[in-house]
Amino acid sequence: MRGGTKFGNYPSSGFPACHAGEVSGSWQNVWTATPTDWIGLYHRDAQPTDYLAWKYTGGGSYGAVHMPLPAGLPHGDYELRMYRNNGYQLIGFDLLFL
Repeated sequence: MRGGTKFGNYPSSGFPACHAGEVSGSWQNVWTATPTDWIGLYHRDAQPTDYLAWKYTGGGSYGAVHMPLPAGLPHGDYELRMYRNNGYQLIGFDLLFL
């Protein structure tokens, strides 16, 4: 994560939030953002290619996404990860507990 970048449920708790079947994550200070930067939902410690759901950020250096949770997702430890430009260069991540 680059200096100054914040990812999670910013500015409140610092963690992503879950509401009625969706997860929310927000970010700020992502410089050189691209329209194909994306956020993925993962089991904790999963490989970058093993995402459960994903969504593009739209290219803003700050913003938020609301992503539907996959049906039947069991309780457990999950992560939201933000990657650069349709690839797997990690911008930031945050833990999520369901």
